[in-house]
Amino acid sequence: FSSERVVQEVCKADTSDLGGVVAKTLQLCIDKEADDNLTLLAIELGSVPEEGRTVTMTPGNFLKTKDKEVLEQYTSFCLRFGYSLQKEMRPKAPPAAALTETMPTPALPRFPGLP
Repeated sequence: FSSERVVQEVCKADTSDLGGVVAKTLQLCIDKEADDNLTLLAIELGSVPEEGRTVTMTPGNFLKTKDKEVLEQYTSFCLRFGYSLQKEMRPKAPPAAALTETMPTPALPRFPGLP
């Protein structure tokens, strides 16, 4: 999976929603298992009207993950941005990931012992 392929995917995407393009590109990289040491940078050049900041979340591969530590990282990441992520068990159907809005929970400092 090459950087050129990523550029091609971005260039042919509908650029009216930069966040959507970034999300689709990131999901493509994850689907192609190109997620080790992945850095994705999106820069929008030009004059644009200022918009209010909004955050949208998707559950990603939450339901496919089995590692308990990774599941905790998924849920704590979502909480930082004001979403509660849970697995909902449904009768006679596969489980579903449920994202509900909640109050954001700030992350703990990385190095709390430092001044």
